Amino acid sequence: MMKENNSKIARSMKVKGNIVTGGDLVLEGELQGSFVGRDLTIATSGRIVGEVEGAAIECAGHLEGRVEAKSLKLLKGGRQVGVVVTEKLEVQSGAIIDCVLHSSSTGNTLAQPDKTIVKIIKQVDLNTYLNAFKEDERPCCFEVPWSERWELYDHIVDLLKKNKQLIKVVGENGSGKTALVDKMLKDSIDKYKLLQLQGKVGSVTTLAKEVAARLGLSDCAKYSSQAQLITEIRLELAKRSKAGERVVLLIDDAQEMFQATMEGVIRLLSGAFGTEEIAPDECLTIILFGTGEMKSNMVATIIEYFEDETNCQFTLAPLNIKDTADYLRLGLQVASCGDETTAMSLLPNETIKEIHVRSKGSIAAINTIMDDALQNAHKMGENSLLPK
Repeated sequence: MMKENNSKIARSMKVKGNIVTGGDLVLEGELQGSFVGRDLTIATSGRIVGEVEGAAIECAGHLEGRVEAKSLKLLKGGRQVGVVVTEKLEVQSGAIIDCVLHSSSTGNTLAQPDKTIVKIIKQVDLNTYLNAFKEDERPCCFEVPWSERWELYDHIVDLLKKNKQLIKVVGENGSGKTALVDKMLKDSIDKYKLLQLQGKVGSVTTLAKEVAARLGLSDCAKYSSQAQLITEIRLELAKRSKAGERVVLLIDDAQEMFQATMEGVIRLLSGAFGTEEIAPDECLTIILFGTGEMKSNMVATIIEYFEDETNCQFTLAPLNIKDTADYLRLGLQVASCGDETTAMSLLPNETIKEIHVRSKGSIAAINTIMDDALQNAHKMGENSLLPK
């Protein structure tokens, strides 16, 4: 029972039960039960499963169950599943709403909704959505709220904060490896300097020169030997570490590296092997992104490292049907120019199932199939994307 005017459930907290309050609640953790009170704010990390009754509900996290409120506002990244009884509904671009919607008037109870609102769409202009799943327009699969990809991204960030030296991400073509690299670079994680290594095929010296250049050591020609170049890189890493910045080296398509190059770069720059020259937790994290073939390029010492550090390796499995549905709906909503209601009407559940079966959960295949479906539906003058 909570009676204070302003209350907060922190991110680390998980509450089971019913909350009744005369004040407001900020939810950053998880609530399994019900909330009856004034205003409820659900943060990005917040999650509630149960009945909610309040004045104003604002959600950037996950809200699942029956909701009655004077107003409900879903922010970008927010998700509501269930039944909504409200006088005012606002859904921002990038939010997901999957519910039965009722209007309400003052004095209604949770058990007494007013008439159901039904919006009949006579004609939809699919021109708005034709680019929704093209390369430069589609959403990032790691931004779908409450998806497995979202959780994986959070795990990797947690490992960075624990100063892990070596992380491996394995996924087949089309699984989203490059999308993960792009998101990490875009997010600019605080206190970390992220560098993407472009050239994977080459000698240790060639790759070291690229790292040096990206660290601002542009005059690589003055270093007469590989040993001197590595020393200068280590000094720069130590300097940045002392200033509170840890460098993260992102190597995409690592399966293309020569075995000796991969071993040399990791051994000379990382503390993963506990070499005498480098402290165990010093200065640098290397993240390897690649297909299953990447393992054949790993020497025994790298394989043994991951056998000991099992939490430092991830597999990008195909999307499950829930994540497929959420990814498809998010793409349409982002392209909707604010008309999320129309966007949600375009994709029947039968079509989602068909796309998931055909794509086998491959993100690249989902994008291709969805793009083709939008083009074909537009040519046929359809108002929605039917399984045909």
